[in-house]
Order: sequence, then structure tokens, then C-alpha cells
Amino acid sequence: MYDMAALYQAADVQDAIRLRLEHPEAQIIAGGTDVLVQMREGKRAGKALLSIQRCDEMRGVTIDEEENIRIGSLTSFTHITNDPIIQRYINVLGEAVDMDGAALLSLAPDSVASVVQVSGVDPRVSEYIARSLLLASGYLAEAGEGDLSALRAEQARALAEAYDLDLPDTPEELATLLDEADAALAKDAESTMDVLGYGTEPVIPANTIEAPLDSDR
Repeated sequence: MYDMAALYQAADVQDAIRLRLEHPEAQIIAGGTDVLVQMREGKRAGKALLSIQRCDEMRGVTIDEEENIRIGSLTSFTHITNDPIIQRYINVLGEAVDMDGAALLSLAPDSVASVVQVSGVDPRVSEYIARSLLLASGYLAEAGEGDLSALRAEQARALAEAYDLDLPDTPEELATLLDEADAALAKDAESTMDVLGYGTEPVIPANTIEAPLDSDR
């Protein structure tokens, strides 16, 4: 049994925006695997949840006339790996998401860096992973997972040191930089993802990889 205050199921993006505004206290989930396990363990008991799993507009990979690639926040790793746009323009990203993430994230910071180096991962993918780890650290801190947040931050720093990456000092600074980069490309003053509380969707030029602002899957 799950001890939750309420579960709101959004039918599409507009419905998700409405529910988010009506229930700002609800935690957004996609697949909800991690959150529901933690709730069953009593770590997040009594919380309201807002599921965006049915928002199909947030899935898929598209490319515009300037070859900016956009990956929807609900796009699965399998979809990314097999998508023809990814395979043509940034195949290294497809290779990266094929890595066993659970096994990698269970390692000590120095071991994470060593495994990535030995795997011969493209440096752009290493930066992608480091940024994602730092962002995850911020999300975990907000969720009260202090120890896991610290581990993700240390893993990000270890990768940055191994690849001589210029990583911002905090998850908040990184999120700000990514938001500013996205805003420079976006026409709208406020994105749907900001309203949903997930930050902006990543816009990835064909020759650059930016970290997706996504948490629970």
C-alpha cells in the first residue's frame, strides 16, 4: 500500500499545467518508480503526486530547420538510442544512454570517472553525464535525500576533474546557465516545462550536448 494524499493524473500537457496550478504542493512524477518505492518505505509518506505519464506531447525527438535537436522530457532511453535523428547527428548520445546507469551510479566518485574513461566515452558525453549528475544532486537535495545528493555531486566533480570540464559550483548555477542558453533559442517568454516545474526542455544543437532537466523516471 502507498500512503499518498492524492494522485492526480494529467491527460495532456494543458491538463498537467491546470493540475499543477491547482495543486502546487503535489510532486510531479513520470514513471514514478523511485518515488513510489520511497513512498512505500515511508520516506515520502503522505505526499500528493501529479503524474505526467500520459502527456505524449512530451515524448519523442525532433529537429528544426537549423538542426537544433529537441528531446522530450518523457522520451525513454530506448527511444533515444534507436531514434534516426539521434543516430545521424549525435550517435554518441545514444551510446551513452545504453550504459547501465544503475550500476554506474552505485559506484564511488573516482570509480565512476574511471569506468567512463575506460569505456572510451566521447568527451561531450562525459560532460553530459557530469552535468546530469550535478542537476540530480539538486533535485535530491530538494527531496531531502542529503546523502545521495552529496554522492551525485561528488560523482559529477570526479568526472569534471577527469575530463578537465568547467562545471558550475552548484546545481542551481548549472540550471540557470542551461535556462539562459535555452531562452536564447526560444521565442516564448515562458515554457510549458517551467509551468510544470521541471525547467525547460533541452535544446541540443547538432554539435553540442546539453544536459536534460529531468528527474524522476
